[in-house]
Amino acid sequence: MLFLALGVHDMALDADFTVTPVTIETTMIDGVEHTKIVGTVENEQGVMSDQVIQYLRGNPTIDNNLHVIAADAYLPFSYSTATVPNIIAATNNRYDHYDVIGGINGDYYNMTVGIPVEAYIRNYEVLSSGLGYERPVIGFKDSGEVIFGRPCYEGMELLIYRSDGALRNRLPVERINRLPFSDRGTTVFFSDYTQTITTPFPKLIIDTSEYKTDGYQTRYFGSGDYLSTTTDEITVPDGSFVIVSNDPYVTDVIRTNDRVVVQQKVGCGFEDVRFAIGTWEHLVSGGVATNSLTYGTAPASDNPRTAIGVTTTGDVILLTVDGRQAAAGMDGMSLYEVADLMVSLGAVEAYAMDGGGSTTMVVKDPDDGSYDITNSPSDGSPRRVSNAILFVNGSHPDPVQELGLPDLSERLPIPSNLFIDNEGVLRFNKVDHAEGYEIVINDTTYPTLSRDLPLNFAPGTYAIQVRAKGDGMYYADSPYSGTLIFTVLDDRSARIAELFRNYANSENK
Repeated sequence: MLFLALGVHDMALDADFTVTPVTIETTMIDGVEHTKIVGTVENEQGVMSDQVIQYLRGNPTIDNNLHVIAADAYLPFSYSTATVPNIIAATNNRYDHYDVIGGINGDYYNMTVGIPVEAYIRNYEVLSSGLGYERPVIGFKDSGEVIFGRPCYEGMELLIYRSDGALRNRLPVERINRLPFSDRGTTVFFSDYTQTITTPFPKLIIDTSEYKTDGYQTRYFGSGDYLSTTTDEITVPDGSFVIVSNDPYVTDVIRTNDRVVVQQKVGCGFEDVRFAIGTWEHLVSGGVATNSLTYGTAPASDNPRTAIGVTTTGDVILLTVDGRQAAAGMDGMSLYEVADLMVSLGAVEAYAMDGGGSTTMVVKDPDDGSYDITNSPSDGSPRRVSNAILFVNGSHPDPVQELGLPDLSERLPIPSNLFIDNEGVLRFNKVDHAEGYEIVINDTTYPTLSRDLPLNFAPGTYAIQVRAKGDGMYYADSPYSGTLIFTVLDDRSARIAELFRNYANSENK
């Protein structure tokens, strides 16, 4: 028999709360510790219970390649539910710069349509501001810092991004599915508005890539690419939303294929969080376990539990406790016991997540890269949930560059007449006002000032694209050209090709 304090970490175990492991299994996966404890717990009242406890533990403040993110598998035009393994698969597909290590289920949710109960921010985009329950929210910053609190919202906002991701402009949206109050106001009409938009103001049509609304409140999220502008009377086209504005900082700024986001503007310390997710009960505050929970899901009863905690050194702890399976040695815990357990693990702040049948932990197998459900969900299989909290390995993309002033730059045209001459030199026409060019060959980028690039490559096939580079102020980068395929033959193949060319030339003569 080995006390937990001796086997896993330097922990300050409460004398009235004891974990006695029968087995402890610990695995390190890409900088994250996965620990499974099977044993008994004696709580402050002296009651003994059988428990299976698991946690993932990592420190994103000291490991630049380790991050904690909020994740989902929402459908493009709605919220939806999915199991944690499917959320992990969707996350690996959504981001090529992250590799999921493992994680747990997230926030409570509307079980009919999958809307999360509290705020949900994915990669700076506010997909939901919650359903009005006013529960705490966890935010994850690029630095690895984790913040807790209540975000506030300052109305709707419109963001216009150019093709390189820079933010051209950010401005308020007066209201949704209504005409502007003023001549310079901006409003947005989404697909649930079925009437004709009759104003003579310009109407900017956005090809929608993602659309979310809670179906009850007037809270919306939309994103997509700008297509065109009209002053005609129109209804919202299928698969689109419409911006109505006479403001030149909208109509004169936006360019074809610019990306547009309409969302609630978040504040109160959450402006610079990349990901955020809702919680419920505050289990540990300032290193002290709570002794008073007046709300929540049966806080004094034994149930499966999911929780998140943070230590003074920046460790993030993702915890599950199995329950409702007493015959298998999984009694489950009260939230008071989870609070004591989190203190035992060194947490100075900790919150409960959705528990019960939703409690799920999934961890990557370091041997074959597959993902395993490592706990025992009380339903017998993982429940579909709204979102999840995941450890990922990789690098965050650079934060969005805000241009400061509305970007009125003109996009340069695509370089034309792309060809390779008989000497194997890539050539193309000059683009006026270009500061240089960017040539991409098989995913490798070559900046250049020249329009003549000798292609001295080994035998093989090469895909080539070119774009013109602007000065970033008056002229923006052009889109990439179409792809030119260039094949370099080995010596024998080149000699055969030359023989055929000579034969064809003689026949022509």
